Amino acid sequence: MNDAPRPRPARIFWVFFRFGMTAFGGPAMIAVIRDLTVRRHRWVSDATFQDGLVLSQSIPGATALQCASFVGLRCGGVAGGLAAYLGMGLPAFFLMVGLSILYAKTQSIAWMLALMRGLAVIVVALMAHATLAFARTSARDAGAVVIAVLSAAALGLGLNPFFVILGAAAGGMALFRHRTPEARPAPIGGALRRGMRQALPLFLLLCVLVAASWCYRRELFSLVMLLLGINCVSFAGGMAALPIMYRQIVEVEGLMPAKMFMDGIALGQITPGPISITATFLGYMLYGPVGSIMATVAMFAPSFLILVAVDPAFKALLGSRRFYRASIGIAASFVGLLAYMTVKFALDIPWDTARALLLLLGVTALWRRLDVLWVVLFAAAYALLLL
Repeated sequence: MNDAPRPRPARIFWVFFRFGMTAFGGPAMIAVIRDLTVRRHRWVSDATFQDGLVLSQSIPGATALQCASFVGLRCGGVAGGLAAYLGMGLPAFFLMVGLSILYAKTQSIAWMLALMRGLAVIVVALMAHATLAFARTSARDAGAVVIAVLSAAALGLGLNPFFVILGAAAGGMALFRHRTPEARPAPIGGALRRGMRQALPLFLLLCVLVAASWCYRRELFSLVMLLLGINCVSFAGGMAALPIMYRQIVEVEGLMPAKMFMDGIALGQITPGPISITATFLGYMLYGPVGSIMATVAMFAPSFLILVAVDPAFKALLGSRRFYRASIGIAASFVGLLAYMTVKFALDIPWDTARALLLLLGVTALWRRLDVLWVVLFAAAYALLLL
């Protein structure tokens, strides 16, 4: 059980803001979030965090960002969830705006290539460390290992992550019939109404912002509507959103050259947080500072609203035997996702002695629980000097 006092939203914001400055590695950061919120601050129990992982993986949005928001929601209500969401997301937003301004003046990212090479190696280290960390809790028996391996294989074959999650849920219900939940079943209707009520004020605020974009510039309104829709179907976070964004913005609408879009993705890779922060770059390059703000809101707000709305219902469903068993399968599939991404990212790196040494140093530092901030800063300095 969690025995720490409930943190204030300001405290939640600051903890995640500091973390957000070095949140490289996407889903790999979830292991760090668990260590930060379960072990260090004791804001939630490990079981509650595991529930948050299952929920975050089952709804649209960047999984790590959703996990952070879930923790804030459970220990600080809607204000706490919003504080975690903003705290983790704002560092990436501010950095991307700065990089976008610089790119608009130079139209070049050549100076960033060395930094990207170093961070790519550290991302592999973070992924490998997270895979082992979650395998110890979510893939401890043969059934969970089978689901993890099949999930990794399905992703490697190009299957949509949404269908991988559905398959893992079905596998969980079939393989874990002997497992029963500790929670008691609860009525779903009242939980759904509570979720809708707590999400309503934020939904109305989003409607006002969307209307403001229409009044400001009709073209910006079209971009906002496009990004809102993309976020609602991005079940694998930014990696799933980027191909849709590319097709609509570059190929269908012709709003920017393909090279500029790909440069925006590269900038998204060297910023902390989810790679879908590329939306900030797109908004700035197309419609300036206002465009960067509105594009970012559109790319991230819907998934947070979905989290706030469905969390009470999810909590009620945990008492259902079928849902509980499905959740075990979904948690195991996350181990497969991490393993797949570790291999995928590792194969994209041109390995040499310097990179291999950096990987070894990174894995060792993470294993010894050194703060990720220092690991990332060391990798950046190492890359600029030696890669």
